[in-house]
Amino acid sequence: MASQLRVDKIVPVDGVPTDGGGGIVQVVYAEDNNADSLGAFSNNGADSPVTVMSASITPKFSTSKILVMCKGTVGIDENSVSGAEFALGLSRTVGGSTTRIGGNTQSSHFKGTKIHATGMHTGEAPLSLSFQYLDSPSTTSAVTYNMNMLGGESKTYYKNRGDSSSSYHFPNAGNSTITLMEVSA
Repeated sequence: MASQLRVDKIVPVDGVPTDGGGGIVQVVYAEDNNADSLGAFSNNGADSPVTVMSASITPKFSTSKILVMCKGTVGIDENSVSGAEFALGLSRTVGGSTTRIGGNTQSSHFKGTKIHATGMHTGEAPLSLSFQYLDSPSTTSAVTYNMNMLGGESKTYYKNRGDSSSSYHFPNAGNSTITLMEVSA
C-alpha cells in the first residue's frame, strides 16, 4: 500500500533563516497571446496606466510573500524608427481595492509613478520587457496582480503586436505572461 505525505509548507531542519523565507507553497502561471489595443495615450497626459493582463492567487498563509514575475510585450501600429516610449507597472487588487505597488517612485523625473520597467518600441516589432517584485500582501484572501502599461507618446499602443501594415516582420511579437509564487515565511 502506497503512502502519501501532504504538507502546506516544508521548513528546513535548522529552521527558516532570518528574512530568508521558506519554500514555495504554490505557483500560478498566466499567459496572454491576444493582440489587443491598450488604447490611446498622450505624451502630456495623466498618469493613468491600463491593464495589460492579470493573474490571481489565494495565499495559504497571511505571512507568505508573493514573488511576481511579469513579461509584457507592447508596440504601436507604425513602422517608425522614431520610437514610442512605454512603461510597465504593477498593481494589487484585494477585496475590490486596487493599489499600485513597488517600482520607481521618483515621479518628479518622469510621467509615471510605481514604474518597474521602461522601453521604447522602434521599427516593426514590439518590445518585450520583464520585471520581478516580491510582495507581502498580508492576507489569505484572493489577490489579483495586474501588469499595467503607461504610454509615453501620443499614439495608440497594443499588447502582443507591433506594426500591422508591413508585408513582412523580421521578428514576430512575443506574448505577455505573469507567474506568481507563494513563498512561505
